[in-house]
Amino acid sequence: MHIKPDKFEKKWDLIINEFNLEDKRWFNDMFELRDKWIPAYFSDTRMSGLMKSTSRSESMNSFFNTYSQSGNLLLHFMMNYDTTIQKQRNTQHELDHQTKKAKEIYKGSWYCQYEHLGTKNGWELYKVEQLNKNSDLKTEFEVEIKLPTNDVKCTCEHFNRFGTLCKHAFNILMKHGIKEIPEQYIENRWRKDVISRHYNFGRHVYDTGDSEINKSVNQAYYNFEKNRTDVEEVGKIMGISIPKDIDINVPNVQSNKGCGKKSRIQSATEIAYKNSNKQARRCSGCGERAPHNLRTCPIKLAT
Repeated sequence: MHIKPDKFEKKWDLIINEFNLEDKRWFNDMFELRDKWIPAYFSDTRMSGLMKSTSRSESMNSFFNTYSQSGNLLLHFMMNYDTTIQKQRNTQHELDHQTKKAKEIYKGSWYCQYEHLGTKNGWELYKVEQLNKNSDLKTEFEVEIKLPTNDVKCTCEHFNRFGTLCKHAFNILMKHGIKEIPEQYIENRWRKDVISRHYNFGRHVYDTGDSEINKSVNQAYYNFEKNRTDVEEVGKIMGISIPKDIDINVPNVQSNKGCGKKSRIQSATEIAYKNSNKQARRCSGCGERAPHNLRTCPIKLAT
């Protein structure tokens, strides 16, 4: 990751010759594509930690698959999506709380030594040796710093790859008495205040600043909250227009379960309760409403 292209090509040739791989087509093809997969050839490109094109999408797909299935209807997917987003928000709040309460402890085995090389075009040049406490491994880098703007550059290109300053840059900054990370090296993706401001749009939209664009956004969101049920206001926020004539009707609902009866099968208890509220039938023998008929009428049986 930290070597230059010429050094990589020399080491590649040594490996190919050592294991007699000159005639292997796959190795030859991969060497022709070396500028596509060897970090030494695109170390000056801002990657921000994204080294694989599908790493983030695969992680997000796996996360959503926990709460959703491929056979879900659109309604179920939206309900699962809301649950998933709420889970992410809760996790974010927990991590924020842990970050505020945690205490930083350095556990690395690397340390740095530096040597001043001089000044060039207003930049202070340093050679930094990165050493390991547990082995004889050693790497060298060049760090440039410009005062008083506190601009710093390192040949390891850590900031371009991951979006954070390297330990070599920190060593030189602390040598000059700079104990805080310069503002230009704190990207918005790492700032807690920016994340919390945009994390819940409805709660923090009024804290985005006083520019004309922010004022218009705030006013639009205020109108949306005030007239949430107003179809025209919702259409303005979404950027769509509501047609005057609507020729799409609600489809007739057709049940796809059961035997087709509109009423469900009643239990014996429900049937007995309904029958208990009905008037008894009139007996044709005695003429009274009683729970018997002509065949079981007691008057007829007595005669």
